[in-house]
Amino acid sequence: MSRRAATPNRRAGSLSMMLGAALLPFIGSCAVTPASDALQLPATTLSVIGAPVVVDARTRFRALFCAVLSRSEPGTPERRCDELLWRLPDESPALATPTGTLSLDPRMRLLIVGGAFSDCFPPSSTPFAEGARRLREMGLVVEYAAISGRSSSEFNAKIIAARIATIPAAAGGPLVIIGHSKGTADVLETMARYPEAASRISAVVSVAGAVNGSPVADRYREAYDSLLRARALGHCPPGDGGLLDSLSRSTRLRWLASNALPANAKLYSLAAFTTPARLARALARPQQLLSRIDARNDGQLLAQDQVIPGSTVLGYLNADHWAVAVRIEDEFPVLAHRPAGTPLVPQEAMLEAILLLVQQDLAAR
Repeated sequence: MSRRAATPNRRAGSLSMMLGAALLPFIGSCAVTPASDALQLPATTLSVIGAPVVVDARTRFRALFCAVLSRSEPGTPERRCDELLWRLPDESPALATPTGTLSLDPRMRLLIVGGAFSDCFPPSSTPFAEGARRLREMGLVVEYAAISGRSSSEFNAKIIAARIATIPAAAGGPLVIIGHSKGTADVLETMARYPEAASRISAVVSVAGAVNGSPVADRYREAYDSLLRARALGHCPPGDGGLLDSLSRSTRLRWLASNALPANAKLYSLAAFTTPARLARALARPQQLLSRIDARNDGQLLAQDQVIPGSTVLGYLNADHWAVAVRIEDEFPVLAHRPAGTPLVPQEAMLEAILLLVQQDLAAR
């Protein structure tokens, strides 16, 4: 993405001030440095009793991601994969990097669901925009669900189900849905509430998904409800006001205990956490809050809360909650500022590697 040298336009500037006001409680202190042994602990997940067990596919995803990355970025040093994907001590030995042709079925269709406030950002900050552009160049159909970024998961589930109904089935290829942040919760809600829509879905991929909700939402829920819930913020409508209700940890865990997901769709989870050295400025305060529970968090969610029960775990990105999906550095340079040299997640390689692994699993099925 090109960098702007000029002053942001009036719309971007007003939106920056709007988000600055919305996120003010989150800004204002240094993040806690992760405990020295945080990266030496095995991967963990948190779920309800009786939930399906997860499947570990970290070595498979790493091999595909590294192969795609080396092809799309010739001359990339091998260590770049390890810089972008955490290698925790319980990950199995690395697989050989795949050789030969790695190609996606052009009949595959991808539907992307953004997270909280996703309709508040300018078009240049659309979730996974760079990766979507590359997939379209490869011949895939990539679409977005126009969810309400400040509404409840129940509200957005209706929108997603209606969007799925408009996707023609004539092409015969699999429908894969990728959800970022609260978008994951909205997609899971859709699958439970709308069986017809769920029957159309071949796979769901959560990227830094709010599966179990977040202590950050619980911490600031009362302040948000009092000050911002019913107010329009710039061009961003309040929706039904259920944003933080749906992100509450108690809400999400109760939901997981009460809802079984359809077995027809394969589920995948790609989590994220990072250190203060790679963190966007506005995520410092929430990371400090979350680090009191677990240093492995992305500034909005604990890594252990980002895994769908019964899903296949793809890995753990070394990135903050925004960096995995959106490029907001140009529009919001103050909020999204990161230390110089912080590597950006290569969305093109990430999405392609995700879909290659999903394609392999669906073919084997």
